Amino acid sequence: GNFTDVLLKFKSKEILAHRVILSAASEVFAAMFQTNMKETNEEVLSSDGIQVESEDLVLLTYLKWLDHDWKQRSNYFNDVFKCVRTGFLSGQCFDMLTSRFYSLSLSTPENILMITNDAMCVDDSATLDASKENLQPRHCLDTSTVIMTTGGYDGNSCLVSSFAFLPNECNWAHLAPMQTSRHDHGTVSIGNDLFVAGGFNSRKGPLNTTEHYNSMSNKWRDLGHMHFKRKSLGISVYQDKLFVSGGLDENYNALDSVEFYDDESRCWKVFPNMNQARYSHGFVGSNQYGLFSIGGWKCATVERCVDGEWRMVAEMSNPRAGATNVIHGHQIYVCGGYNSECVNSLEIYNIDNGTWTQGASASVARWRAGYAISENTIYIIGGRDSTWQYLDTVESYDIDTNKWNFETPLPCKLMGLRCSVVKVPKHYVNNIMK
Repeated sequence: GNFTDVLLKFKSKEILAHRVILSAASEVFAAMFQTNMKETNEEVLSSDGIQVESEDLVLLTYLKWLDHDWKQRSNYFNDVFKCVRTGFLSGQCFDMLTSRFYSLSLSTPENILMITNDAMCVDDSATLDASKENLQPRHCLDTSTVIMTTGGYDGNSCLVSSFAFLPNECNWAHLAPMQTSRHDHGTVSIGNDLFVAGGFNSRKGPLNTTEHYNSMSNKWRDLGHMHFKRKSLGISVYQDKLFVSGGLDENYNALDSVEFYDDESRCWKVFPNMNQARYSHGFVGSNQYGLFSIGGWKCATVERCVDGEWRMVAEMSNPRAGATNVIHGHQIYVCGGYNSECVNSLEIYNIDNGTWTQGASASVARWRAGYAISENTIYIIGGRDSTWQYLDTVESYDIDTNKWNFETPLPCKLMGLRCSVVKVPKHYVNNIMK
């Protein structure tokens, strides 16, 4: 075709394609084209050179490419399949691949035998044959963990800024700004992507707009409108879907509604309401334990949702608004917040036995701060203290040792900012940190 600039090579088959389109459609291709891979320099996309975090991404990318124009591309299915290293797929993706073969009547004895043999050979490391590339793991994509902050209020204006903090580097860097300035919004990550919802804009008031940030391209795009405008909302990920709850609407009434973003229809859909209207509350999710809505303005109650049904569980010892709320394993950590004054205490909820215990208090009492968890460390960033001063201080809490430490401060003093953790290619991190 016209202006093609990359060659997809599947064994003996070659397909001309456009690098920019492949990058926009897949984080795998985007990562490849931003590295100095031999295959990229030769403008040949071979299966051996793809640098990814898992083989699942390779399979899903191939299937997405095929499904985009199945009528024209279906004849490449077998050739594409042979490039997937089935022995390194997760159980879920392995089952999906085999069911795809059956649904397309491609489950020939030869194909099924090839899938089974690859899986068996990888399970038995002694049988690995270096001459067979499909039995070797791919190169691992070198990534860095980044804590991203979005928006906030500095006392004069509502910000559109985004910052990145590297825990290992103890350094901050500027990232691409959002499309809309906002504070007291929701921010959450799914994989390498960041999502922002609602919040407050100085000119428009409470917002129902949402945005999506691609960490591979450092670009933002619009994600559509929620059903309700929501300031001081809750946001979480549950069953790989983006959920929002509560908040204040355009009339500053507290909401009990919940909605989620549906990838297939690319729109927001309603979900069963909470038992109680909330704002400035915590909202966390776990595929194992369900959704939790925690505290809020003048509120200490906690409710849990499993299979679409909300039920009240044990309350916190005191009401908390604008607190840090993080779920880790079978425990929920709630720190700081506001209850007639800012507090620095930490409460820990054990989901298995339904009880609250006290943890070590943070050094700074604050609320409306940004927060995120990376591995076993919780970070609390910025916010506002008991004297109503805006903060640039950052504290980290080590879950294993129950101890707090100060980290490198924010580039500016902010409250109402939001944070989440994403993984980005290390070569890209090196560029933005220069």
